Amino acid sequence: MSQYKSVLREDVALTDTLSTTAEITYSDKAGGMIFIPAASPITAITWYAAVKRGATFFAAYTESGVAITQTVSAEQAVEIPKALAGAAAIKAVVNADGEVDLNTKY
Repeated sequence: MSQYKSVLREDVALTDTLSTTAEITYSDKAGGMIFIPAASPITAITWYAAVKRGATFFAAYTESGVAITQTVSAEQAVEIPKALAGAAAIKAVVNADGEVDLNTKY
């Protein structure tokens, strides 16, 4: 039996600007994936984290001081980095505006 209660699926609008990209509630989540659709122009994700929803977002870094970024492509499903697990809210800033599907487990 799975330890997770459910998977929440939502459409998320990601942009190339921190102030306009979607805020994702993550405090009650145990991980997730972003599904990048066919013909998407998105090829890079830079992650940001906040202590609570609506708060100031900070660039997210790993324990070793490396910025949390991902190289991605269309028709790809990518895991939300585990290093973001302690954030209450996260944002994914991308190189080109686009819609993605987001699945989070809780």
